Amino acid sequence: ERRVVAEHRSTGDGTRDRGVVHKTSYYGRVTIGMPGQSFLVVFDTGSGNLLVPSEECQNEACMKHARFGANQSSSFQQVSCDGSAHAAGDAAPEDEVSITFGTGEVWGRCVQEQICIGSVCSRGSLVLATYESPMPFSSFKFDGVLGLGTRAMSQGDDFNLMDRLQRTGVLKQAMFSVFMSDSDDEVSEITFGTVKLDHLASELFWVDIARDSGYWEVLVDDMHINGAPQSLCAGCYAAVDTGTSELAGPSAVIDELARRLNVLEDCSNLDSLPTLGFEIAGRVLNLEPRDYIDQANGNCQV
Repeated sequence: ERRVVAEHRSTGDGTRDRGVVHKTSYYGRVTIGMPGQSFLVVFDTGSGNLLVPSEECQNEACMKHARFGANQSSSFQQVSCDGSAHAAGDAAPEDEVSITFGTGEVWGRCVQEQICIGSVCSRGSLVLATYESPMPFSSFKFDGVLGLGTRAMSQGDDFNLMDRLQRTGVLKQAMFSVFMSDSDDEVSEITFGTVKLDHLASELFWVDIARDSGYWEVLVDDMHINGAPQSLCAGCYAAVDTGTSELAGPSAVIDELARRLNVLEDCSNLDSLPTLGFEIAGRVLNLEPRDYIDQANGNCQV
């Protein structure tokens, strides 16, 4: 039976001393092991492995979150971090992997387990963290990360969730779609196996991946301000990254973009700011000022 799985996603507010600015993270629940142990994970297209804390991890960041107990699962098997299986009778692999996430770092060992998202389960490899740097992991509301990047981002074939689901044929279609709500009136959702058309604000179109970096990278033809092309960052590569909460780019491009948008720090021109568009495959995807401006305590910035 081929299935469609929809997982509602909780949201974390990005907070600063001056108050809530934007939602900065979208996460949902997976279960690991038999019987299943439950974890909140960020569905992250900017990484390629499933990573959760292990009970072996005793530092501050791990202790604040759910940790996986290997002794509580009948399906646990340790594997090498290149994805090769541990043969019966051989000594357990002792290698570890180190993974960098922005300003943080994780060390861990690699195992194979039963992994379930909703009603869809597959046996696959993941990383159990034995160390997580206090910053930023101790401040996260979620326990771990479920990487949804392409195969090049993963430790091995068995670590990549979508590759496994495609091989086993359990999904209606070998795809996933992400709906990120920007309000409390709609529930965010990630759907495995189809695209929910009722979440679309405009026609769906497809774009080839520009290069095999592990990210879902697309080619940006230009940026537009109020519909006018800017000849700014033409031919840039952009990663579509659900684990990143801000737009980012080369300093020179962002500085020039901010100059052209002319956002005043006192927010006095907020109501007259233009749309910001990204031209991709001949289509322009527009952001409203509320999408690209941080506004708090009377201050505005790109």
